[in-house]
Amino acid sequence: MHRRSTLFPLLFTCVLALLHCGSDSGKDGSASPSLPGPGGGNDNGGNTTLSPNAELNGRYVQTILIDGERFTASAPGEEIEITFAAKGLSNVKQFEFRLRLDPASAFDFSASSFVPLQPFIAPPVSIEVTEDGLWRTGGASVTQTLEGEATFGTLKLKTANGFDANTQVRIQVDFFSVGPSFSDRDDYSSNDLKMGVVVNE
Repeated sequence: MHRRSTLFPLLFTCVLALLHCGSDSGKDGSASPSLPGPGGGNDNGGNTTLSPNAELNGRYVQTILIDGERFTASAPGEEIEITFAAKGLSNVKQFEFRLRLDPASAFDFSASSFVPLQPFIAPPVSIEVTEDGLWRTGGASVTQTLEGEATFGTLKLKTANGFDANTQVRIQVDFFSVGPSFSDRDDYSSNDLKMGVVVNE
């Protein structure tokens, strides 16, 4: 886990500009280590056993989890919904997920979306594909600070042409970030999380 010292990506600026950046007085003032690139430390070979939840015990969240037990689809044009929630939130107004989908071609990116649950709102483009092929999404609250338990939102993935009941897709949370402002958030890598699901497992 790393404490964030860089600004949130430009894609989210239009949303996060509405927020008060808040005070960084909660930081200890120590130098933050350089962040690894998304997927840093991940073998990307599908060997890691994925769990639907991760115990983080951080400053701003204790546990993140994926609702649901089984995710299936059998044909193109079907929608798979993956809902992200959290427990033990403290002083949270923003979050970001980066997902590694293998194979990403199993889904129609243009027809997929992330729908945050109030009070969170998403940027105009709710999912962005990063240079390293990760699917990045997130949300921010402009009305309240989240405490305790909350649902972040639902990822709606539309299956692509060629998808059938034998298609397996590994969806791994490669990166997660959460906190009160874009300059004060805790970041977690794939090694911290070991979290995700397999469609048609």
